[in-house]
Amino acid sequence: MYAVVAPGISTVYTNWRDVERIKALYPYPKWKKVYNEQEAHDWLKRNTYGHNLNMVTKYGNTMDNLYVNVQYKIFPDSLAIVYDVSLVGNIRLPETRNIVAYTGDKIHVKVPDIYLSNTSISGHMSAIYNVLNLLGDIIDVNIELPNYSVFYSLTGYSKGNLHAISTVQDMIRNRQGAVSYTLRMKEV
Repeated sequence: MYAVVAPGISTVYTNWRDVERIKALYPYPKWKKVYNEQEAHDWLKRNTYGHNLNMVTKYGNTMDNLYVNVQYKIFPDSLAIVYDVSLVGNIRLPETRNIVAYTGDKIHVKVPDIYLSNTSISGHMSAIYNVLNLLGDIIDVNIELPNYSVFYSLTGYSKGNLHAISTVQDMIRNRQGAVSYTLRMKEV
């Protein structure tokens, strides 16, 4: 049994692989091997971080006033994307089988028949891949991310060999336009 703390996480794992995943995705995690639940909870109380990062705004090198802001949401059978193009003006997306609605400064896209998990990093990497692929590689993009795990996967993951993360990181590195991230944590 392992007690683990990282920014936004304070939990007990029974499997070392879960601890290794936290070590790969979060900066400065702490952990301890414990022998019972009481010892784990006591250690967690003493070692839980007293601060929480609730928001990171535009982490990256996009131009100050010339980028597309993107929000996405994963549903059980589709992916919803909102491109806010108010800073770049009107753009058109390529014709695809996706459902696209142009409304003022926003482009609403529904990617049907895509089955992703909202709880897995791979699901979020596939969603971000689709977000960037639809927009093309010339325009600067700020992607609003839902949690720490996705943020740290994109900005700091280099220890493992998860193909989904490395594919998206390569795509971002090879784009002509820059990518930045905004992390918006929901208050609990």
